[in-house]
Amino acid sequence: MAQIDMENIDNNQLFDLILKETGGFGRYQKLLLVLSLFVSILAASNHLSPIYLTYTPDYECIEGDPNSILQNITMVQPKCRFDDQKCIKWSYNSSVFNSSVVTQFDLICDRAALLPTIASSYMIGVVITITIMGYVSDSFGRRTIIITLSAVHILSSFITSFSSNFPMFVIVRFFVGGSIHAVWSAFFVLMAEIVPEDSRVLCGGVLIYGWNIGSLIMTFLAFIFRDWQNLQYSFACISVVLVFYFFIVPESPRWLISKGDTERAEAVMKRIAKYNGIEIEKTDFHQLFEHLVNDVKKKGWSKNDYGSCPEITAKVTKILGNKEYFKRLALMIPPWFAVGLGSYGIHFTVQSVSNEMSIFAVAAIKEVIILTMIVCLIPIYKKMSRPTCVLCFYLIGGLVAISFIVPDLMAQNYPDSQVWEKLKITIYLIAQGLLVADFFLIDTYTPDIFSTDVRNLTFCFLDSISKIGTTIAPFIIYIGTVNEQAGIPPAIFGALMVLSSTCLLFTPETKDASLAQNVDEMKDSGSPSIFQRFRKSRKVQPVVEKFSLQQKNSA
Repeated sequence: MAQIDMENIDNNQLFDLILKETGGFGRYQKLLLVLSLFVSILAASNHLSPIYLTYTPDYECIEGDPNSILQNITMVQPKCRFDDQKCIKWSYNSSVFNSSVVTQFDLICDRAALLPTIASSYMIGVVITITIMGYVSDSFGRRTIIITLSAVHILSSFITSFSSNFPMFVIVRFFVGGSIHAVWSAFFVLMAEIVPEDSRVLCGGVLIYGWNIGSLIMTFLAFIFRDWQNLQYSFACISVVLVFYFFIVPESPRWLISKGDTERAEAVMKRIAKYNGIEIEKTDFHQLFEHLVNDVKKKGWSKNDYGSCPEITAKVTKILGNKEYFKRLALMIPPWFAVGLGSYGIHFTVQSVSNEMSIFAVAAIKEVIILTMIVCLIPIYKKMSRPTCVLCFYLIGGLVAISFIVPDLMAQNYPDSQVWEKLKITIYLIAQGLLVADFFLIDTYTPDIFSTDVRNLTFCFLDSISKIGTTIAPFIIYIGTVNEQAGIPPAIFGALMVLSSTCLLFTPETKDASLAQNVDEMKDSGSPSIFQRFRKSRKVQPVVEKFSLQQKNSA
């Protein structure tokens, strides 16, 4: 205790010290990280499943409606008519899938426009749920969201696999998406709040890794089952594991402290220490925690005031009056929108590049590349300036995605060359890896620039912004498919990534910085942004030159 300057230490540094006294990144934190990894796997499986659920095979019309004669058959694709009659029954190629949502509900020809609604309804559920649940999580706790919406996800997953018509399938997918993504967002914040500062990057990487592992598992299951209902049912069966979270997942002690409930926070910390094999009586835990409790009392946090009207009013008033919070929020919206649009939309490009290779092979290779990218990015992110690192990889990923249009343009001039198809696959795999890695970077960076009392609310809001982009992405892909210009959608995604990266010039540096506890501390948290450092260097340079000249003249 004598070596710690208790007068000049803030609550975040003090809480980090308490975490280290209870084992730091010990067995308990590692167990929670495994549980969060499982949530990521489930979220990825459901999030990316439309790649296979909505697979559109080759088809041909086998029966027409004699009562529906087409007036202008040149305007109707041969696949969508039976001679001069409107087609009412098709035969589907089952070499890749025995059954998909497309073949089950005939989402082709004049019904093909319904395809994007499968992904979009899922994402609308995500946007609405995580926005609402972000506030609920900050008011009632991370554990409340994780437990409640895990139950919703299990139930809706089973109902989805037995959907008997298209409207039912789309509606239930709304709840599947909203529930698992809210659980994932709450878990992401919980991990950021329950591990020491030097372990947050690792936790963020593992949570993002779960998406890639989930995508690989999904690809394997899709390859095995080749049927959309069996594939969806397998996801539902896996989700039953979430039942055990009720007995294992704790409330965030940092959140409890921010609410003034220091007794529950202390109980959670002691539970963590016990599981980590730490004899807490032989540590400085009690002295440090007592100091933290006294500091909390001085700041006037009201104990057990969970989401009461006075608290809600005070919280909203405080947020509305904080310019620094709104500035940071406004700067983070474009990067989150762009990465949501691009990282999700690029997944669906796989059907346009899998002519030369199996869709399963391309999907598996891209996930290995994504995993490799993230492994390489973790040490780079730890060493580099945070906003500089995110900015650079946004630019690189965006430029690679823009270059996706080149093979299509060259193929129009040299249609007999096969090199353009191979180049398209190569660019796709690299772009996919970079854009998903960008999501890892922005996911890891964002929680550090907002305070504990609004962190989950803000994270969920920004995640919902990314899902708005995700909701739009299938329609952009559909436009490219209709016009037979597969390179246009990735180029749009890449251009938005490049444009949005400019916002990162103005966000604060958070490397080696403690988390702000409340919105009032945000103004003093973090180091100057890239733009601020550049402007400061421009101001300092003339002064240095003038001083050097004076020294030279005096000599």
